[in-house]
Amino acid sequence: MNWGSSWRYVSIHDMNSFLNSFSSCKINTTGVLATFGRNEKQRKILTKFDEILLNKITPAHWKYICYGIAEK
Repeated sequence: MNWGSSWRYVSIHDMNSFLNSFSSCKINTTGVLATFGRNEKQRKILTKFDEILLNKITPAHWKYICYGIAEK
């Protein structure tokens, strides 16, 4: 089996399911345009657009990074 064949992206719904046994959790999402940068310089510029505007106006399921804090 190739390494990439076992990879999958986790949805926000999946993340909530994974963390439902914790006493509390806070999940955030970020990133819309930066994924389209072809090099680090382009990604840094596109990240600024994400931070200034797109993270605020786009729905969470459009974003490609999900992160959070969970407590037992």
